[in-house]
Amino acid sequence: MLTLNLANANRFPLWLLTLGLSSLLVSSTASAEVSIFNQPTEQILQTGAFQCSELEIGKRIAGLQNRCGDSIDQWKKFALSLIHVPTQHPIDDGFQTRELQTVVYRNTLITEAYAHLYLMSQASFPACSGHSPLPWVGGASLGSLKSGQVMRSGLSVYVDGIEEFDRYEDADYRKRFSKLFGPIISRIALENATLTLGEGNLAIFTDLYWQLLAGATCGPEEVIRTIENDPRGKTDAKLLRSLRSWKLLAEAQADCDPDKIIRANKGFVEVEQYLVGQEVMYEGITKSVGGKILSRIVEPAVPAALGTFPDFYVHAKKKTPKWLVSFANADQRVSWMQDQLGVMEDEFRAKNWLMKPLFCAVTADSTATRSFLDSAYN
Repeated sequence: MLTLNLANANRFPLWLLTLGLSSLLVSSTASAEVSIFNQPTEQILQTGAFQCSELEIGKRIAGLQNRCGDSIDQWKKFALSLIHVPTQHPIDDGFQTRELQTVVYRNTLITEAYAHLYLMSQASFPACSGHSPLPWVGGASLGSLKSGQVMRSGLSVYVDGIEEFDRYEDADYRKRFSKLFGPIISRIALENATLTLGEGNLAIFTDLYWQLLAGATCGPEEVIRTIENDPRGKTDAKLLRSLRSWKLLAEAQADCDPDKIIRANKGFVEVEQYLVGQEVMYEGITKSVGGKILSRIVEPAVPAALGTFPDFYVHAKKKTPKWLVSFANADQRVSWMQDQLGVMEDEFRAKNWLMKPLFCAVTADSTATRSFLDSAYN
């Protein structure tokens, strides 16, 4: 759902794939194996039927009240330690293979860290009766998983196929890129999209995860104090915009006001899009053209078990002449993402019983991918 960094002037200009990228010009057959995004509810309930909070990241983020009072840098250091990638031994000695493998591995850690935090945050506001006040975190986990599917395909195409990554019909981006760009440039496009996705995945995590973890652990007031007590909190646009969201969440603590909660979380979308990604990913003539080209194929990361939401092009052209629709347009992109988050939050509330198995299934997918990489390449 949430867009990642897909721009790098030194790489092939395929920047505008997103965490919300879903199905490109290919349909699944009834018998095809599908990922979490197209699995029936019953399958997710089965896959997620375990105590995923007992996994390493879940244990590490639990019971951190002794960190309340830490500085921004201390929180960030801890957050980044959750996604440390161990030394890898790639399938060959090429630098590109090592880079691709690293971003795939780190993406699983980021995806899982968001999933554990969403589940932990369900207990953050007693007034919410077990409902998380941080739906952005749930969307970030699902979005990171979606971008991870692109990354896995990027590693797969580079080493001429990895069956473990290619088996899901709806997650095989090698076929989709080939249909979209042709066989000659699709491999280069997918490899470089993977690397730039990895950069953006890390950038958004670095800016937002620490404060979301601090908020779920110590409460919104603690995040407010942490930001206001840091000199950067008076000048840094990202921190100032985040502060507005935390003040709304502080007001919502007493009664779990759904309007304040969704407005606060939509503010995090503005931080990640306007302030983290826009300049790097979408500004400039070449990047703008890329956004225009990919506008018709960007879809949300909403699992079928939660419902549906229109793709970017359908959403944008309701308010914008179709010849002006572009994913590089920050206002169009943010509007789509914020509306999607609102619908997702409604589903999170209505199907709160599904949240634990859903995000435990996400952690199962992430840990299985790391186990595969550890056994195959080490």
